[in-house]
Amino acid sequence: MTNIQSLQIRSQKIALIGLVGIAGLFSLAMISNAHCPKNFTHAAENVSIICVDRTATYCEAHQICEKEGKKLGLRLFIPGYNAPKISYLFSDLGLIFTSLSAMLNRSNDHRAGWRVGDPGYTDFVTKNADTTIPWYKDEPNADGPAIGLYSDRHLFDYLQADHNASRVICEISSRPTEERLERFQANWPYRLDTLFVGNTKHCGCFDAGNATTLLECAKRCKQRTECRSFYFHKPNRECMLSLYVDSLLPLAFAGEPSAWVRYGRPDW
Repeated sequence: MTNIQSLQIRSQKIALIGLVGIAGLFSLAMISNAHCPKNFTHAAENVSIICVDRTATYCEAHQICEKEGKKLGLRLFIPGYNAPKISYLFSDLGLIFTSLSAMLNRSNDHRAGWRVGDPGYTDFVTKNADTTIPWYKDEPNADGPAIGLYSDRHLFDYLQADHNASRVICEISSRPTEERLERFQANWPYRLDTLFVGNTKHCGCFDAGNATTLLECAKRCKQRTECRSFYFHKPNRECMLSLYVDSLLPLAFAGEPSAWVRYGRPDW
């Protein structure tokens, strides 16, 4: 078959189809839509959340949801799509992060390019003059890669290092993750003008490692449930996993820009 290579690695399959990478498997028990587990709060239909009273940086907050989920045998994530429903459940909300992020692309319209960290919502992105996200007055207005956070029930956008959360809200994902082949696709969701953030501000949450081949890097991403995309630098054998939200690489990695390739995870 033209442009198709496949190989078997133990119980996992990894294939390249043109510029599409496909990798391994993992499983997760489905969550009942009718009831929330113990200590979880019913936020809306099919939406169960838990509040963790812990201060955290942006990436620490995501890690807390991931680790708490593993303890409970669940898949937890910071809400993005359902964040507006959750903001009114607590009398003293404080500062909480959402998974609303604009780290993959920015335009002159600050309301465009916002994505969410909800499993199954990889196609969600806001357009110019968007009104679907209930921003506070005159928001969003941050220049550069930004995240959405609630402060006393008002939604603001900031650079991720500007604030720490006073508590962490996690939502249960019931997205099935049955054994299946999965695409990793170059130029997804579109061809990017650059793979790097345009300033030195911290952006995204990355797991840095090494891989000898593109397929090995794809396997690393597949084995990490919360990997959203990966970047591979063949000359240096660097493999960078973008976790929780999809993000451009930090500017510090732009020394050999043409050597980096990026693969997104459309079916995450």
